[in-house]
Amino acid sequence: MSSVQDDDLRQAEKGMPVEEAPPLNSRVIEPNNRTKSRKNVWIISIILIVIFLIVGLTTGLVVSSKRQNEISNNSLTANEGGTKPAPSPSSPKTSEPTTAVPPGPTDTPTDTETTSPPNTPPVKEGPLFYESSSGIFQVKIPLFSSSSMRGYSDASELKKDLTEAVKFRINRFVEQSNTYLSRPVSGEVGTEDGLAPEAPAGSASSAAGDVDDFDTNTVEDSIDEGDFLKTNGVYAFAAYGQYVVVWDVKTGEQIINITLPSLNTTDGVAPEPIEPYVIEDSTGGSDGGERNLQVIADEYYYWPVAPTVQSLLLHQDRLVVIANGYGQMIRNELDYLPVLYDAFSTNVRIYDISQLGTTGELPLVKETHIHGNFDSVRADGNKVHVVTFSGLDWWSPVEQQLYRYQSQFQDLDDDEYMVAARQLAEDELIPNFVSRLIQDLSVNGELANIARVSMWQKRLSTDSKIEDRVWENGIMNGFAQVASFDMLDTSSDLTYSMSGTLMPTSWGYTYSTNETLVIAGQGWDWIEEVNGSRQTTYLQGFALLDNGEAIPGAVGSLDGSILNEYSVDVVDNHLRVAVTIRNDLWVFEEAEDANATEDPAPTLRTENYIVVLEIPDTNGSGVNDTVIREVGRSQNLGEDGEVFTSVRFSDKIAYAVTFERTDPFYVISFANRTSPEVLGELKISGFSSYLHFINDANTLLLGVGQGANEDGLALGLQVSLFNATTATEPSLLDRYAVELDKNVYSSSSAEWDFKSFRYVKLGENYGILVIPLRIDSYTSTEGNFDGFILLDVSLDGIFERFTIPHVNSTDFRLGCYYWAQLPERSFVVGGNVTTTKGHSIRNYNLDSRERLWGIDLDADRDIQQDQCIYW
Repeated sequence: MSSVQDDDLRQAEKGMPVEEAPPLNSRVIEPNNRTKSRKNVWIISIILIVIFLIVGLTTGLVVSSKRQNEISNNSLTANEGGTKPAPSPSSPKTSEPTTAVPPGPTDTPTDTETTSPPNTPPVKEGPLFYESSSGIFQVKIPLFSSSSMRGYSDASELKKDLTEAVKFRINRFVEQSNTYLSRPVSGEVGTEDGLAPEAPAGSASSAAGDVDDFDTNTVEDSIDEGDFLKTNGVYAFAAYGQYVVVWDVKTGEQIINITLPSLNTTDGVAPEPIEPYVIEDSTGGSDGGERNLQVIADEYYYWPVAPTVQSLLLHQDRLVVIANGYGQMIRNELDYLPVLYDAFSTNVRIYDISQLGTTGELPLVKETHIHGNFDSVRADGNKVHVVTFSGLDWWSPVEQQLYRYQSQFQDLDDDEYMVAARQLAEDELIPNFVSRLIQDLSVNGELANIARVSMWQKRLSTDSKIEDRVWENGIMNGFAQVASFDMLDTSSDLTYSMSGTLMPTSWGYTYSTNETLVIAGQGWDWIEEVNGSRQTTYLQGFALLDNGEAIPGAVGSLDGSILNEYSVDVVDNHLRVAVTIRNDLWVFEEAEDANATEDPAPTLRTENYIVVLEIPDTNGSGVNDTVIREVGRSQNLGEDGEVFTSVRFSDKIAYAVTFERTDPFYVISFANRTSPEVLGELKISGFSSYLHFINDANTLLLGVGQGANEDGLALGLQVSLFNATTATEPSLLDRYAVELDKNVYSSSSAEWDFKSFRYVKLGENYGILVIPLRIDSYTSTEGNFDGFILLDVSLDGIFERFTIPHVNSTDFRLGCYYWAQLPERSFVVGGNVTTTKGHSIRNYNLDSRERLWGIDLDADRDIQQDQCIYW
């Protein structure tokens, strides 16, 4: 199951009362029950005293002692004004069970009734905790729940939770340090020049006329996404390493290059360039003559220290340029050492493009630096949300200081080391680490909107060793941040609001609508039925407010992992997520008998579901408004061993492809959200990595992927046209295979970089597909191609229109080029298609197939004088 309440759902399915269901073999004692239990013990003891006098008194003491020992050994506390003290670090280590602790008087919010999926009894919502005293510190950490959305009212609350998370990490590190470092007691398809090949006979080629198609290919039509290339139909802006190349889309005239400021490398950060290893070679040119080429051997490598453009956004007269590379330079100037590895690593710059047509200039309006490595950016008009991820530096401020080989620990035995490590951590390391991290999580002295720190796990195992193994690298290894600002704001400074969450990983997928932004991160969870932990996707939702800010809004979780951002969709306040559960990725509870094999063998290696979850009203008040809950899911899709390779959502229909050896294409209806239904299925060879609608009814889809043999071995690039007009009988209208030669391999970046895919719609059921194409020959330099292929698509089938080469076949692994590359992108203005790839820009007329102009950015680069790489 997949929502925060899925463990309760499983128990309900089994007929177990939800409120009474214990987590595995652990017991949860409510405060009132515990008080009642103690009263009963005392009453019994008094009766025994009266009846049996001295004998009874002795018996009563034994019973009381035994009862207290049971409570102590099981570490079952109810948080009634005290916790069990941690054992002395100098005493032998003992492994104590993990405890699920219910909220006490000081733990808010209190239990409240919440809405459950259909056909299940009401369940109660309340925070549980992982609690352990097995290390040098006693720790108590909340599990992933709705309470995470409460955030922090002040830094003191955050400081408390951060301290617990740091202690947990230190416990594991010190234990491992003792284990491994223990010490005894001291003593081309077409030619580059001229016309491209004509379309083959029999093709259904349609006239393009003066069609325009230049918007970025995005997941949601209403939300713009940052990309390496943006155009307004007049000027184009493309990222090229340290530059933004700007040209007139009709004439190809280069207007200006934005050059990012160079780094201050006076501190010796910049490495010495490596000299190229050059080989003289004579090869026949494309004109049949001889020419001498400079071949750069494999030993040659050059990668300069320079800032790099990561993404562009374009809205009205503002161009947003997002770059990285300045982080270390800024961190060197700080008066403290950040805990975030990537503090200030993302540079956001806003330029005014209104003067391009008159002065040809692009003045910088303002800029700022934000934490994290850039991941993605979404924009709703002028409201921008930049998503970044940053790792946490545990080594230098904490673990290096506690390393067993440090001089102050050299002559200590294991117990002495634990005492000394605890003292150092408590007195210096933890306070310093927490203080610096809080400083990182603040903007202009104000604490950001941070979700509460928690262990990204909803249920606990019976043995804390499982959690120790799953989370041996800690529960807090990355910070996902959403920085929000108005790109049209006229103030002199680029001010932004910051929201985020501390995660066990430092990466995730981002999906956004106009009201909600969701970050899907990877964690683990304990699965009672199989007695093991497996991958779980945790959903951190952010509410996008009218004022442009993002705040933590809701949480949820799903068993398994997602493929990409197209695996997530929101419609009518319901979230749909395609997940694959890998049953071969487990952390099992260890058997007591070393020779026993108690690890359960899952009946299926993989399971694939599309799950429907209800998004709460994040503008409401109360705990009920913070949990993303499952309301339905599809049947298991695909054969055993298959995984999702592509998913595409429409309003009430989803299309999904799974693959291991064959390519099942599924049509799933969401007319009933609580019971998604597979309407139709089509089994064919190969697979599609990306699906794209080509008609208004969303019943005709293009799929880009790989052909495959009966063993599932990929054979080369193929494009498929699916017809789901009759949802119960989906069909394959046509399939175009780029090549079938076993000595070559073909691929397209559109298989994984979906913004490189462009479908130019000419009519309801027909258009032109433009995608990058690369063909590598294993046996000859004559069979190589790097450029674009254009395909006519209609109900009559898929036919090649023409190709656009960007480099000669013989120059594939030769030449001298800038270290960066242009994005593999295309756009159409006035019936002319422009393509960018590698180090060149090409412009062709869609109907005449005539090359109109081209730009070679590195035409004058000299291998003997410039630092460069081959194509």
